Amino acid sequence: MTALPIPIYILKKGEVVPRETCYVVTRDGVFLHKLNGLVESLIRVEGICFLESVEPKAILHLPKIPAVTMARALVFFRQIHKKMDSEANLMVHYRPDRKKYRLACPLQEVSMASVDYGAEERLEGYQLVGTVHSHNRMSAFHSGTDKIDESCFDGLHITIGSLDQFPKFSISCSVVVNGQRFKIEPEEIVNGIDKAEPETVLAAASNSWIADITESVDQGLMLLLDPISANGGFTYPKHTWTQRELYELVLPRNKRLDLITFPPQWLGKIKKKSFFLTEGGLRI
Repeated sequence: MTALPIPIYILKKGEVVPRETCYVVTRDGVFLHKLNGLVESLIRVEGICFLESVEPKAILHLPKIPAVTMARALVFFRQIHKKMDSEANLMVHYRPDRKKYRLACPLQEVSMASVDYGAEERLEGYQLVGTVHSHNRMSAFHSGTDKIDESCFDGLHITIGSLDQFPKFSISCSVVVNGQRFKIEPEEIVNGIDKAEPETVLAAASNSWIADITESVDQGLMLLLDPISANGGFTYPKHTWTQRELYELVLPRNKRLDLITFPPQWLGKIKKKSFFLTEGGLRI
């Protein structure tokens, strides 16, 4: 075995840093301990230069979600869009012994650009493996709020948007592990999904502006802001025409999207958020 240019130590609980120049791996990261006769230092480093490099990755060991299962989610989200003009969320469960997916609707409060839900419910014989939630009429992307919600939720996370274009829709899929997100293509995890003709839409010149606004201000509240009023002090950025990537579901021959249903009790678990104005400002 080739000797290391500088020793590497794993610092276990109760141990102290060796009195020599070395790399020390701790629960707080990797440090370089230097003793050169002039100064003793312990410096955090990004890596150990003489070791092999690796790239972070996450490989999902799940079969593709059947088109009919995804269609059930799509039809449900479309219904919430039409009835409440809101987002919604479904939990994705998987039964390994039967290789079967099942969707469940948790109790949730929704609005035009947000959804708050609980993730406590479990289905017997199934493993909770992820979520699928809607972005109402907005394009599908994983917002800052989504990233916070999913940071401690290892698994598959799917966002479906552009529900005003139904049966076409936009979709974004990610695998999250320990708060790190790995984007995957929809075709990698959903059966029967096919790219549709892209739609040309008027959108903000900066996608980051859209993300910033939807993270900090609920889109339902935007209607209360006057973009022209000097009192409101709110201005929209310049807009530009852009193409929005859309998808369609191709169902088995004996299935039709207009005949796909979802459990009616799901609707009873959706509560619309209320907003009202007080002397102290806007309240939810």
